[in-house]
Amino acid sequence: MTPEPWITVRPEFVRDFVDSFNSILPDGLPAQTLSELRQGLRGVFNFMQTMSEDTTFSARPLDNEAELQRLLVRALRMLRLDITEGGERAGGETDVTVGHRFLIENKLVAAATDAPFDIAPKYALQGRRYIIPTAERFFVTLVAYKPATERGYLRPANSVLVRQVPGVDDPCAEIRCVIAVGGSTPSLAKPPEKSRQKRVPKA
Repeated sequence: MTPEPWITVRPEFVRDFVDSFNSILPDGLPAQTLSELRQGLRGVFNFMQTMSEDTTFSARPLDNEAELQRLLVRALRMLRLDITEGGERAGGETDVTVGHRFLIENKLVAAATDAPFDIAPKYALQGRRYIIPTAERFFVTLVAYKPATERGYLRPANSVLVRQVPGVDDPCAEIRCVIAVGGSTPSLAKPPEKSRQKRVPKA
């Protein structure tokens, strides 16, 4: 399920993911749902790893969310996963579903940021709306963002966060996965600008 470099960089990744997920949904999942969760996560995690390795993606801005979805779907289908796009549900249109239960909502952030996990809590609320008519209690929000500084370039193993959807009472897990796009090439990396120190006038 998890790319090998992630385990090397962060050996506790799987344990932390499972602990966070189970703290929100302690009753567990049916066997078929668990199988689709594992398959879907494998596809999303491998897509994230590929995007981080290839400067064709990481240093090039995406035109829109539709382009992000095309790249994701192509990667998932290469793994021979069962993919549905644009399904109608709860009065809206979902982005991508793996199997029958694993929902992925794609988002492209316009403004540069170093805090992709903190922006737009409404993304989680939208994902929850789509799964309300179903028996599922989890979904993925895939967020593509442009880093504002070098701090915004995260290792893929540190680019996944599992949390309770904010502002609601029923247990519902958002798995937020973030990808840096549209940044500079590594040769153009630079430290943050130092703030100028003001001289203290002599008495």
